[in-house]
Amino acid sequence: MEILLHICCAPCATYTVKALRSGGFDPVGYFYNPNIHPFTEYRRRFETLQQYAGAVELDVVY
Repeated sequence: MEILLHICCAPCATYTVKALRSGGFDPVGYFYNPNIHPFTEYRRRFETLQQYAGAVELDVVY
């Protein structure tokens, strides 16, 4: 079963994605964080999540 998971950054998602998958769920990430400042921090989190999602084959809605 698919489940939508709000992700603030890749490090926070690592355990949660693994736990959900081991529980039989198929997580789909959702990255939306307009409150992250400065923009360089937002961009860093965005890019790191893209790398992580590619490595673990996680679909993410940006």
